[in-house]
Amino acid sequence: MPSNDRRDETVRGGMFVQSQAIDAAYSQLIGLCRGVLADGHLADSEIVALDQWLSTHRHLLPQCSEIHLAERVREVLEDGVIEDHERPDLRQFVEQAAEIEGTERFDAPTTLPLTRQEPQIEFVGRRFCLTGTFVNGSRKVVAGDITKAGGAVTDSVGRADYLVIGACVSGAWKFTTHGQEAVALVEAGRPVRIVCEAHWHSSLT
Repeated sequence: MPSNDRRDETVRGGMFVQSQAIDAAYSQLIGLCRGVLADGHLADSEIVALDQWLSTHRHLLPQCSEIHLAERVREVLEDGVIEDHERPDLRQFVEQAAEIEGTERFDAPTTLPLTRQEPQIEFVGRRFCLTGTFVNGSRKVVAGDITKAGGAVTDSVGRADYLVIGACVSGAWKFTTHGQEAVALVEAGRPVRIVCEAHWHSSLT
C-alpha cells in the first residue's frame, strides 16, 4: 500500500498535468477564436468547427465565460440554420474568448454604476433599455422575456425605467455611450435604475 507521501506526490503530479492540459486548451481556444475572426466574418463552417472543439474540450474550460461561449454556439446551431442576425451577437462572445490570455475573463459587473440598493423590478408598464451581451440569451430573447412579463423595450436610456447591463461586460462599460448617458442621468436625478443581468433575470421568476 503506498505511503501518504507517495499518494500526495501522485495527487500533486495529477494536478500539474491537469493544469498543463487546461493551459494548453486555453491557448488553443485563443488561437481558434482569433483565426475565426481573422477575415471579419463568422462562416458557417467556422462556427461548426468551434462548436466541435468546445464540445470536445468543455471539461477543460471551467471558467464561466468559456462555458457561456459554448452554450451560445450550441444555441445558434440548435435549429440547423445559422441566421445572419445571430452572427454579431455570437461574434462578441468569440472576441471575448480571443482576448482571455490565461487570466482575462468576462468582468463581473461589480465596478459598474449599478443602482444601490438593488431595486425591486416591476415589469408591467415599465420600459427597459438593454446594453451589453447577455448570457441568458441573445438580445432578442431577453427582449422577448421582458415583453412576456408585461414590460416594453426601448433603445433610449433617457426613456427607460431600467437599464439592464448584460453579464458579459467590461468594467469600462461606464465610458461607453450608453454608460456615460446613464451615469449623467442618474447624477441629474433622473429615475432610471441601472441593474445587472443577474438581478433582472432573478426578478423574472
